[in-house]
Amino acid sequence: MNKLETLREKLGASSYGLSKYDETGAWYDFARKKVEEYEKRGYIALKASLCFVGWGGGVKHYVSKEQAHTVAKTFFREFEKLTGCRNRYTIDRVVFEHAGGSEENIHFHIVIFIPEHWDVESVIGKYNRAIIKTKTKASKADAEYKGMLGARDVHSKLDAKASMCEVAADRNGTAATLYAAHEVRQRSDSFSTEFTRLLNNK
Repeated sequence: MNKLETLREKLGASSYGLSKYDETGAWYDFARKKVEEYEKRGYIALKASLCFVGWGGGVKHYVSKEQAHTVAKTFFREFEKLTGCRNRYTIDRVVFEHAGGSEENIHFHIVIFIPEHWDVESVIGKYNRAIIKTKTKASKADAEYKGMLGARDVHSKLDAKASMCEVAADRNGTAATLYAAHEVRQRSDSFSTEFTRLLNNK
């Protein structure tokens, strides 16, 4: 078990409140500390999201957790290619997986850390390009869901309008942390060890 998994297990068993207004919650504290650490190292924090569209009349249907993870893996590969990441170097980030008020609308809230000398607008543009590239991508994993959505439809459910990347409103980590760590119905397992990448924990 790596450091991140150990931390998630420890915090998931804590007695902290799960309200999105509980700014002293364990996940908020953890994410805020990471943002502060990166900013002291000369990084800029961007807040971002990966969202999916629901479909169907009356009762909404959403991609499953497994499908959302398939798309997220594709997206992060595309984003890192566009930013020039090679040889196991990745964009550092804290990722939280949420399910919305319905507890079925899987989506991801992200804090991305980029070096201060990087062009912010260029990175945001590449994030948006990665969204579009991911939407039009099919993979072997999609074929497993062909009977339900069609071979390409898993990736096409990525919501290009709702998914976003922007500079946090402040430089002390509050805005990015609140956005990433809190949800209408917070879950103890919302912190994603699968997609989070941090210094010394890659």
